[in-house]
Amino acid sequence: MKFFTLIALSLLALPSISIAEPLQSAKDFPGVIGADDREIVEEEETIFHAVGRVNIAGFRRRGVCTGTLIAPNKVITAAHCVIDQGTDKPFPTDTIHFVAGLRKETFKGHSKVKSVTVPSEFSHSLKRRKFLENDIAILTLRQPIKIPPIAIDTVSAEPSLHLSHVSYGRDRAYLPVIDRECTIMRRSPTLIATDCDTNFGGSGGPIFVESEGPQRLIAVMVAVKQGKYSFGLVTESWLPLLKKSGK
Repeated sequence: MKFFTLIALSLLALPSISIAEPLQSAKDFPGVIGADDREIVEEEETIFHAVGRVNIAGFRRRGVCTGTLIAPNKVITAAHCVIDQGTDKPFPTDTIHFVAGLRKETFKGHSKVKSVTVPSEFSHSLKRRKFLENDIAILTLRQPIKIPPIAIDTVSAEPSLHLSHVSYGRDRAYLPVIDRECTIMRRSPTLIATDCDTNFGGSGGPIFVESEGPQRLIAVMVAVKQGKYSFGLVTESWLPLLKKSGK
């Protein structure tokens, strides 16, 4: 798989913006591939209550990404969302929050983070493919969240699979949106290039496989090539990290 100039989709490094501010240029939507196929997740789709926002709130620092509850006290997200670019160390855990099922003023669960586990090789200075292959973080929560977690699928990510992607993007920061109709365009052993639409804030968001039965997590969104691909890190590549994170 050949890689190009990539864009990480956290909001950590962006200047302060108003959510109500109109967003119109292609640069505002680097993760939209062709037409924007995202739509708001319905409240009745309870499986997606396990998807939430990863919020960083500290002195002179604010950030937003997406994360997924994969166990009552475990959330999967992108490493660049929770690792300080200046120090290559996790942000203080008391500044990292996971808010499950956020919909405007309501949510289904909340906890601060107890610990952050990332690959030992991860650094913001890594180049392209190496960065993507290590851009994953397991957040262990201080309190378990009592909603059903998302199941993980470890089957091979084949081009024929029907995918979907849920995120909290900059343009709808308080409502989850979903692209229900996306596919794998290219792949390597650890990464898939998809046409799933996403936006800033979507880093760490789940990519689901759609089949008979409930959706299952097959990859985590980590970056985009503007207008071309969105990149997901497949589950098989980070399951050892989940075991390393402990109970």
